[in-house]
Amino acid sequence: MYINCVLVLFRETASKEKSFVLAVAPSFIERLQAFNDLSVILIDADEVIKGAEYEQIRSFILKAKQSFELSECKASGQLQLTDEEYERLIAKIGELQRQRENKETEHKNLSDELASNQRMLQSYRQSLENARSHLASTQKTLNEIRARMEHDEAVRNAGIGLMFIPIVGPIIGECPNLIFSSSLTSTLYLNNATGAKNQAESEVQCWVGRVESTSRDLSNCETKVKEKMTEISNVKMNLEEIEKVKQELSRQRSSVAAIQEKLRAAVRVLGKLTGTASVAEAQTRKFVFLEPIMVILQEIHDIVAGISEKVQYLLCHETGVKNTIDCFEQNSKKLKALCDKNC
Repeated sequence: MYINCVLVLFRETASKEKSFVLAVAPSFIERLQAFNDLSVILIDADEVIKGAEYEQIRSFILKAKQSFELSECKASGQLQLTDEEYERLIAKIGELQRQRENKETEHKNLSDELASNQRMLQSYRQSLENARSHLASTQKTLNEIRARMEHDEAVRNAGIGLMFIPIVGPIIGECPNLIFSSSLTSTLYLNNATGAKNQAESEVQCWVGRVESTSRDLSNCETKVKEKMTEISNVKMNLEEIEKVKQELSRQRSSVAAIQEKLRAAVRVLGKLTGTASVAEAQTRKFVFLEPIMVILQEIHDIVAGISEKVQYLLCHETGVKNTIDCFEQNSKKLKALCDKNC
């Protein structure tokens, strides 16, 4: 369950990165193509830009500004979604940390219970051993009394036999009484010994039951401790994985924020360019456009270069604009060479 949750988070994070690219890319790539067209005009233009060329360049710049404003707006929306997802991850991490703490507390309680059961089982086993020793002792006593009674029975039988032998009367009359008295005492001893032996057997059975019950409790507790350790391990693993997702999301946020800032910078430069470049200045020298355009081109180049390989792959393959980016980079080099030449 935990692993599936992390996989979903990874997919959602990757999906948001893709969503950002697909949201910003269309207007961004459109402006790249427009800048390619503008670059060609500036590269081929004379040093003195005529009115028609100026209006064409100004129109390109105005459209570029509007397009970058749209891209910046979409980037801002994606940044907000990224922030919301980041907050959701923080909440999830907090929840898992609480789960880990609770499970660690449960694990400690179970470990204490396990240790208590182990001590109890050891005590019960010792008591069972003592009870069995006591039972053996009572059984021995009972056996001795029975043996003595058998001996007394034999003596009594022998005494009764003397009654039929013609011997002096007083001897014959006393023997049965002595044997009968000994028989009563032996019976009393036998009853006491039998009772003690039965009591000892009951005690043995009682301790056997306690040992078996505590052994089951101990086994169940050991199972619960292992299960709780597995749960803690799973939570820790998921915390580590979600932390990776959070770091990746943080990286994406930094990337999106950087792109957004570059887009804003491009909008600011374009705004200044359309607002301050007068027709007279433009007709005097095209360098009025070259320098600000180079600033923007550098910003755009930083955006393209700063995008991760994955996003770059999406730009190049899912939006089909690799040629546009290649052309843009070539024209940027040509414009830079022109700008350096005029410096």
